[in-house]
Amino acid sequence: MSANLLMLDRLTRLAAKVCHAPVALMTVIEVERQFFVSQVGLSAHWAKLQETPLPKALWHPLDTLEQSFIVADKQDGPSDQQLPLTTALNMTAYLKVPLKTSQGKSLGYLCVMNPEPQVWSQANHEDLIDVAAIASREIEQVTAGKSGYTPLPQDPYLTDLALTNAVLEQTLSALKLNLNQLSAKVDYRTLVEQVPAIIYINALGNNRSTLYVSPQVQDILGYDPNRCTVDAQFWPHVIHPDDQAWVAEARVQATLSEQPFQNEYRMVRQDGKTIWVRDEAVLVRDQMGAPKCWQGVVYDITARRCLEFQLAYQATHDALTGLANRPHFVSSLEETLLKQTIPGHQLVVLFLDLDDFKAINDGLGHRAGDHVLIEVASRLRSCLTAEPSHIARFGGDEFVVVIEAVSSLAALGRLVQRILDSFKAPVMWQEKPLPINVSIGAALNNPEQISVDQLLQNADTAMYQAKRGGKGCYRLFQAETQMMSLI
Repeated sequence: MSANLLMLDRLTRLAAKVCHAPVALMTVIEVERQFFVSQVGLSAHWAKLQETPLPKALWHPLDTLEQSFIVADKQDGPSDQQLPLTTALNMTAYLKVPLKTSQGKSLGYLCVMNPEPQVWSQANHEDLIDVAAIASREIEQVTAGKSGYTPLPQDPYLTDLALTNAVLEQTLSALKLNLNQLSAKVDYRTLVEQVPAIIYINALGNNRSTLYVSPQVQDILGYDPNRCTVDAQFWPHVIHPDDQAWVAEARVQATLSEQPFQNEYRMVRQDGKTIWVRDEAVLVRDQMGAPKCWQGVVYDITARRCLEFQLAYQATHDALTGLANRPHFVSSLEETLLKQTIPGHQLVVLFLDLDDFKAINDGLGHRAGDHVLIEVASRLRSCLTAEPSHIARFGGDEFVVVIEAVSSLAALGRLVQRILDSFKAPVMWQEKPLPINVSIGAALNNPEQISVDQLLQNADTAMYQAKRGGKGCYRLFQAETQMMSLI
């Protein structure tokens, strides 16, 4: 292959690169046929595509050459009859721009394609036009005898729509300087300026030193890019200590399997702040096909992660008190019941209901009622710091507590009394004391492991018995006798 054709291949590769497309073609059109003079991604089809009768071309009739085609999915684009060869190659998305003279006459076109749907951006379109414009201008200079080129001899088979290898041989050397300038411009813009993320290249091997890192590392992690490439342990150093081991193992597995690396984990900024990132990388191979390095991009997804955590918390917790809500509590209780109980201990459920809470809501308003509920939740947390427990607000003025291991009825009695004593002090509201009392029902999990619903029902039944017994006290539900006992 001549040096000029190698340069043409480079031009076509640049078109594929700037548009992030796996396939690119440059073609010239004659009256009866089209020539594919350069390609990327179609090696298996190249021999049969180099000369194709026009009725089987990518685009026909001829007037479509003067148009740009931008199709993200051929289901939304022209029919298969209009694009026969595109259909034969199983291409779904395509972006085509014409090659034209300064008088607007069509020479051919430059096209990028993808067998999968792909959304083409305005920047993709403009970059492809830039490449096509350079090629068209230089070709026109050659055919007109400018820039020191020898005009082509008259040939009936060479028309304004027929760009032959003879023209290419005289043109491509003139394209080299412009192509280098365009390549540098596009590379910098697309890889550095327009990507709100860290782009990196890491060497393979045990040290995985950083060969390149984009300037965004300064904004996202607070580190000077020069330090990142000098310090061989930069990436392990900035990964959160709790994530370092599994991230390293995932990278090793991706290297061994030669599969893309895609994970979300935490990094620690230079100022000590923890952020969440998504790291996506692929193995780059050398000319022999052997893995050479990792090339990847790191996005800051902290805002998304925080929102996910917030939504998950809101779905499982009471908005007013911050305690677990009923569905989350029931799910946790089911998991707790499946655990092995400490020998000689039993799980107990306490059902608590505020006495005369309606009078506070009706007399002082819901703001006062909310203030009381928040204070109740705080006092319950303070009472249960020593025991493995779960606390939830079931709604209204109902609270439920699970104590995972109670050694005896006497121990249960002391714990419940501690809760009752915590409510002896009134709740202050606008400098006024509000007396509060709770009635508590207790239910022990029996050896037969009764269901969660039955356990909660037993505790609820005992709580209502406590209210009927004078409020401000508690009852224990005893399954053996189906009776309430005052402890």
